[in-house]
Amino acid sequence: VSQSRYNARIMGQVILDGIRKYEPRVSVQNVDIKKFEEDNSYGISFSIVFPSLSNKKVNLSGLLDRSGFNPTK
Repeated sequence: VSQSRYNARIMGQVILDGIRKYEPRVSVQNVDIKKFEEDNSYGISFSIVFPSLSNKKVNLSGLLDRSGFNPTK
C-alpha cells in the first residue's frame, strides 16, 4: 500500500470517527479521498444522511491542502 493511499485511509477513518463522536444524529454513507500529487493536496467528499429529517442526504466536498480545508460548491 502506497503512503498516499495509507494517508487517505487514515484521514477517512478520522473523518468517520469524528462525525460519529460529535454528530451522532447523522449517518455517514460514504467518504471518498483522492490524492492530488501535483499540488500536494487531497480531494475529500462525503455524504451524510439525517434520519430525523426524513433521511435528507447532504453531499459535502472540498480540498485539503497546506492552508486547510476549503469547501467546494
